[in-house]
Amino acid sequence: VKGCMRKNWSLLFERLDTDRSGRLDYEEYKTALTDVLEIPIRSKDSKIPRKDGEIKQEELEGLWAYVDHDKSGEVTIEEFQHACYLLILDDWPVLQKATLQRICQQLNDACVHEYSKEGSGVSEGNWFK
Repeated sequence: VKGCMRKNWSLLFERLDTDRSGRLDYEEYKTALTDVLEIPIRSKDSKIPRKDGEIKQEELEGLWAYVDHDKSGEVTIEEFQHACYLLILDDWPVLQKATLQRICQQLNDACVHEYSKEGSGVSEGNWFK
């Protein structure tokens, strides 16, 4: 799975890297959002009501600052992948300890059940050994 995700991010990065430099600059990033993803960008001084899906210029710049972690003005594939991964993680729910323990117990029980079918002799405990 990890290799597949890395390949997908790499393919997207190559598509966005229009000058084939191996790095994205701010203009390539902005073009990717407006042309490829078709996200409308609202100018800082706009007086008209905000449209659905429209992002503010400040939000665009803020996301760029997040992605350009080393503040070099260019983003490498590594920075791009790392930022996308962190943005995905930010969307994950925060679970209480009791919920995590219940989920881990369910996973463990399922694995013990599955591996005990295979004749492994596992009936409880550390099935992954």
